[in-house]
Amino acid sequence: ESLRFQLSEDDVFAAFCVRFGCQKQVIYPANGGAMGRIMCLRPLMGKLAPELSRRLVKANFSWRGTLVLETNIGSVGLRIDGTSVTVARTSSRRSVRVKTPQMRLTQWIMGYRSVEDVAYEVDVQVPRRARDVLVALFPVGAAYMWWSDRF
Repeated sequence: ESLRFQLSEDDVFAAFCVRFGCQKQVIYPANGGAMGRIMCLRPLMGKLAPELSRRLVKANFSWRGTLVLETNIGSVGLRIDGTSVTVARTSSRRSVRVKTPQMRLTQWIMGYRSVEDVAYEVDVQVPRRARDVLVALFPVGAAYMWWSDRF
């Protein structure tokens, strides 16, 4: 009479089953801890740069400048030129600096928590002029980690 699947919210099979009356239930446990860990910040952001550029375009948001993400494992500059994002080699005094633990940055990258949700936490410093661009770069999504990837 009933079947239970553990699927991501945007899974193709889940979308298929909805056509036939399937009920979806999303459960978020109270644990809001890390979903992953960033090992090498600069190479990660280099790999993410094309996706971050697509997100800026999708958000219809144009911003120019260098955004420096400072974490407990290092910092990286993102040069944003309208709708493209590249990893900056250097930053200037005029760069906008965002301080956040790598765990919070991981949650932003995976779409698990919103910038607005995290921006007011004690260990996070997000200048007002950086909020809109961060929201465009790191939108909330259907964050899901498959059971086989959990450790």
